[in-house]
Amino acid sequence: MSSRPMAFDLKLSYSLAGLNSRRVLAVCLHPELLGNTTLPLDVRLRAQRLLEVCNGGSVGSYTDSSGIPHVSQSIAEFIMRRDVGVHPHAKDVFISSDSERGLMVILKLLASGEEDTQTGVLTPRPCPHTLPTLLDDAGVALVPYQLMEDRGWAVDLSELHRALKCDRGGCNPRAIYISNPGTPTGNVQDWKSIEEVIRFAAAERLLLLVDEVYQDSVYGQGKEFISF
Repeated sequence: MSSRPMAFDLKLSYSLAGLNSRRVLAVCLHPELLGNTTLPLDVRLRAQRLLEVCNGGSVGSYTDSSGIPHVSQSIAEFIMRRDVGVHPHAKDVFISSDSERGLMVILKLLASGEEDTQTGVLTPRPCPHTLPTLLDDAGVALVPYQLMEDRGWAVDLSELHRALKCDRGGCNPRAIYISNPGTPTGNVQDWKSIEEVIRFAAAERLLLLVDEVYQDSVYGQGKEFISF
């Protein structure tokens, strides 16, 4: 069997999942659609469950700052199913409207304080095009490390050490940003690379900021997504 039909089926399943997610959102925003039998039953049941856990039965109501507890629990259960042996707690899940807003909260916390030296974040090159502006808005210095193009845009441990050493005089690096799968490179890190990055961050006392938003978009031969 050729890989083309398999890839098509995979992408089609993601398209259908995205369509159903938009349907659930539509029903939550317009609850009258709960009685619309042209919508799939699972879509209506999921929307009804979400509305039931919202104050006043409306997605426009106030929630906890970290998000709706029911959704946090669903996320924790998803991670538990995905990562065997990992047991996350819903109370440790913080929900934001998108990854950039969540990242901004963390960056501002890192940059706060009375230190004279500016906080720095190790950032890959190339990186998401909005990331430099986001760091600048948060008052954080960008500490660049180069991804290895000749190795499929891999993260190189010696390059991380070089970047850290070069910029420690001008700022105080307190975090490292990783995109996996990589944006815009498409690089998917393997177990060895992930372990190296985690050990590096632990040894240098750096906070790991990992963007895994494209984890369902891995199509390369022999490639497998592994969460940090």
